[in-house]
Parts: sequence; structure tokens; C-alpha cells
Amino acid sequence: DCHNQAPVSCVNLESTTAFLNVTTYIGGVAGATGMVTKFESCSNSGAISSNRLSKNYVGGIVGYSNGTTTVSSSTNSGAVTANPSKSVVTADYVGGIVGYTTGTMTMTGNTNSATGTVSIVAQSSDGYRSAAGGVIGFTDAASHTLTGNINRANVLTDCPNKYTPAGGVVGVVRG
Repeated sequence: DCHNQAPVSCVNLESTTAFLNVTTYIGGVAGATGMVTKFESCSNSGAISSNRLSKNYVGGIVGYSNGTTTVSSSTNSGAVTANPSKSVVTADYVGGIVGYTTGTMTMTGNTNSATGTVSIVAQSSDGYRSAAGGVIGFTDAASHTLTGNINRANVLTDCPNKYTPAGGVVGVVRG
């Protein structure tokens, strides 16, 4: 029952590409999780964004999930965006509820509303992976269960990447 109404953002402060191996985790309720974590009846209405040069994992509720994670009956109505500030090789994963998940993920009854647009805008034309999804951007979980999740928002990718899928519910399912 956690709620966020304020914008959460990571602003690119690097003037060089020296920080490309740093991963950025940005979320409306949690940037990153590990071990056993449960989010129930949480909400976000603030804009969630990153424009860093590094890998961006951005989610309306959780940016990056690892371990055993459950997200249920949670909502996002804030825009969720990754917009790397320069033309560099990067991997960006953006989701209305969760940006990137690995481990074990269970998601039930979550909603990304019509005002919660999910988008990636990048300038890199290299073959790095990026993905956007209305509920999950990219799941590489050993086990994932999705039941009754709804996306009502636009999911947009504006990238010249060779591999930048967008999905109404999930951008990429792997694992």
C-alpha cells in the first residue's frame, strides 16, 4: 500500500561515455529489488524517467526486479521513459509496472492507465537490445506468471536499433 505522486528521474551528469557500464534503476516505488519482495496495492502517478548514457531499467512501480518478486493490484498512471541523451550503445528496458525482471516474477491484477505512456527514444543504431512494454519491458525470469494485468497506455519505441520490440503487455519474454 505504497504510493508515489512525485516525479522520479535520473539526469545524465556525465560528459563522457566513461559510465556506460553503470546500470541505472529507476522506479516509482522501488528502483531495484532483490531476495523476496512483495508489492501489493501500490500506485505511482509521477513521471518516471532516465536520460543517462548507461543502461536504463525504468518502471512505473519497480525499475529492476531480481529474486522472488510479487506485484499485485498495483497501478501506474505516470509516464515512464528512457531517453538516452547521446548517441551511444546502450540497453534500455521500460515498463508501465516493471522495467526489467529476472528471478521469479508473479504479477496479478496490475494496471497501467491511459495516461501512463511507456516510451524509449534512443539515438543509437547499434544492435543492443532495448524493449518497452505496457506492463513489463523485458522479462528474463526463470519463472514468470502474469494474470489479469491490463495496459491502457500507448507503448512507443523511437529507436534505430536492430532489436527494439514493443508490446502492449510485455516487450520481450525470455527465460
